[in-house]
Amino acid sequence: MKIITNDYCYINKIDIANLIYFKYDVPEDIHKKAFPSGLPIVTEYNEYDYIEVDMNKNKDFVNTIKDLDWIIDLQDLNNAHSKELLDILKSYIITRSIIIRRFNTMKYDEKKKNFGMKNRCDLIDVKIKTLKDYLSYRLGLIKLYTPEKAKKRIVPKSKAKKITDFLLGNKKN
Repeated sequence: MKIITNDYCYINKIDIANLIYFKYDVPEDIHKKAFPSGLPIVTEYNEYDYIEVDMNKNKDFVNTIKDLDWIIDLQDLNNAHSKELLDILKSYIITRSIIIRRFNTMKYDEKKKNFGMKNRCDLIDVKIKTLKDYLSYRLGLIKLYTPEKAKKRIVPKSKAKKITDFLLGNKKN
């Protein structure tokens, strides 16, 4: 997740690791701040730790982050109703399933030509995980620590009972 305003920019460690995985140019100072050992090691204990990005020093990087739709803005999530987020999550899951089915029916040569479909699935997976984690946060199942500067802007709006059934796989539709 990202938090970007006119004054500051924060990005989660998991997203920095994903940027590295997807071959985006991550400035060295941000890489070192996120991963002091040099290796992009992310666990369930630090994946949602925010790294502050100097907006003046890394203007191009911040603009890249702003334009990426697969790194979801925490403010957008905060402004959405839980039901809306569940609908978006379902659409991501359906889209991913369609891509996977189409890719799996291709012959080997076609798969080599359409390997970008795998990357699309990987990016959708990032969105799915982010939405599931945020919905879990709204239910109080996980903790997301937000930077002090951003805390007053990040206040959950609602909790839908339907979220628990969806997250736990108890589909009652």
